[in-house]
Amino acid sequence: MTEIHKSQNEFFDITPDVHLIQSMGQKGYKFWQAISELIDNALDARIPGKSPLLLLIKFGPDNVQKKKWIEIRDEGRGMTYDELEKAMKLAYVRNRKDEKKLGKFGLGLKTAASSLGAKFTIKTKHYENKNDEVFTLIYDEAKFIKAGKWELKPNREVDKNFKHGTLIRIEEFDERGTSIYQNKVSRMIDMFSLQYGPYIEQGVLRIITDTLKKKGSEIVVKPYKYELVNDKREELNFSVRGKKVTGWVGFVKAGHTGLSKGFFGFNLFWRNRLVGLHKKIGFRPHAENWRLVGELHLDDFPITNDKRDFIWNHNDMTALVGEEKSDDEGSFDYRHGALFKELELTLDKFEKYKKERRAVAKKVKDAVETENIPMRIARELNHKLKTELVKPEEIEKELIININKLKKDGEIKNEILDNLKSFKSEVPKVIEEKEDIEKYDLTTPIFDLSITRDGNKEKYMFHHKTKSFGIQGSEFEIKRDGNNFIVITNTDHPLLSECEDLNFLYTLHKVEAIILKIIQLKDEKDTIENYFTRRDQVWREFIKQQRAKRTKLEIEKKQKELENEFSSEF
Repeated sequence: MTEIHKSQNEFFDITPDVHLIQSMGQKGYKFWQAISELIDNALDARIPGKSPLLLLIKFGPDNVQKKKWIEIRDEGRGMTYDELEKAMKLAYVRNRKDEKKLGKFGLGLKTAASSLGAKFTIKTKHYENKNDEVFTLIYDEAKFIKAGKWELKPNREVDKNFKHGTLIRIEEFDERGTSIYQNKVSRMIDMFSLQYGPYIEQGVLRIITDTLKKKGSEIVVKPYKYELVNDKREELNFSVRGKKVTGWVGFVKAGHTGLSKGFFGFNLFWRNRLVGLHKKIGFRPHAENWRLVGELHLDDFPITNDKRDFIWNHNDMTALVGEEKSDDEGSFDYRHGALFKELELTLDKFEKYKKERRAVAKKVKDAVETENIPMRIARELNHKLKTELVKPEEIEKELIININKLKKDGEIKNEILDNLKSFKSEVPKVIEEKEDIEKYDLTTPIFDLSITRDGNKEKYMFHHKTKSFGIQGSEFEIKRDGNNFIVITNTDHPLLSECEDLNFLYTLHKVEAIILKIIQLKDEKDTIENYFTRRDQVWREFIKQQRAKRTKLEIEKKQKELENEFSSEF
């Protein structure tokens, strides 16, 4: 039987169920993505004419409250009583036509905070509030659902110690399965260096966050930097269907970590906020272009309501990147997009550069055989080519200068061998051999030393190698190639079989060789007093340099881990 209503003017009540905020919290945010939603709100609340906006991120528990918590505190404009009420209304946006604001949908605060914990507190004070009034609002999921009403009671108090701005504290992580540990915080910091890099670089935003490494440890987030060929990038500025596109494109230097894993392409920004990472759009993602990187700022293009991606099937995006291929979901026919046409000239320039570099590298290689150029000179020239700090034609000029000098002054190797002969009389431990010293790799020194002689400052590099000299051979030897000293440990010496820690023995050899060379290079007397004075100095400097190298390796390792994370985050 069909139900008949008495009144045709009856309406359905579609007030959302009180579980809505809880459901919205199950959106699948990553930890750093949830925090970034709250940073977006803080950026929208900047005080006009005041920069940078200071934003602090802290993690508990502390000595006062043992429960775990996250606090995001900004020193922005803060909220009035009415603004706080509206901030908790779903989908409320104060000015939807404001094209500079990151808060576009009115969902971020509630969704992000609820994704991390079942309880969050908002404490705020407006910068123009002369009465030092601070307003507090608490969302406690369990109590809110039990009450069954879309109501929250605010608290009003006077607090002169609370500076203007807004503080959000999130708690009760167990309900969401949220855990906070050092690696997760490190990933957050790494992502923010990319995500908010433009804001930080422009002096608009300053983020200071706990690191969880130790109590009270904090770090200032720095913008991510690419090492580009010749430190050069091509600026992009064009329009697609009336939508403005700006940014830049360049090529990272050879050896840039992560290239073989696909960490190249464009980072996409919306209103200076990172939305997409390493997008292969506008060019053929082939080995010949695998070093292409850049930024595209697409402020006028459509974005999803969680600000995690652009709407790729929109006509504006299709015009920018090309038609989507039906046989390969998620990829595009780059040749038919406006971006490809903008990149054609840049790609041609880089291809020409690569050909020039290969041609000069071949000339250097040929010169070793035809012009008798020593390998150390060839290595130096090739190293400059690989670092790409100079143009290929400048390397070619340097090659010609070396060839002319060789023809004028004679065989350079003889000069090096003469230096070796002089060392025989200077250092008793040095045994001169007639083998070609050029075979030693001089690209990774263990120690560098600057010495001033007759008003001229010269830099000397020390390297370490191992070699068999026979059981009657010396414990170690020192060889010289220009300003490079090679400390060579005799692997046949009886001391090695008795020493349990070979690395320590090698270190002793390195340090002793450095001490001897300092005394000789400074023309000092070879006395016990001088030896022990120099030994103290060298040990300190040696340890300092080794620690610096370890720190560099740790940074490189961290960068590699970061890139692995980047690839999985997007």
